[in-house]
Amino acid sequence: MIGSCNKRLLLVGAGHEQLEAIKAARELGLFIIALDGNPQAPGLNQADRGHCVDIRDVSAVTKIGKEGNVDGIFCHAVDLPHVVSLVAKNLGLPGLDPSITLRAT
Repeated sequence: MIGSCNKRLLLVGAGHEQLEAIKAARELGLFIIALDGNPQAPGLNQADRGHCVDIRDVSAVTKIGKEGNVDGIFCHAVDLPHVVSLVAKNLGLPGLDPSITLRAT
């Protein structure tokens, strides 16, 4: 089932560790936009759309999220909750306060 609903998820990280998250999102029928700094990351090909980008670059991740018209952003097995919270804030999406995620990292 590829992107069978209208909801779009931005997944920060697309390595082997993120394949389970991609699988779970796919089972929910979400359209998955995956990002990773490694052009060989396996999740880039497993997602509906994959982008090779520095996943610590808040501006670049925000731009992709805006262009992808995403409904949510998520990271799994990547220690970047502060990036996710900043991007969520930039895109007007629900998320934790960036000051909290920075302190918790």
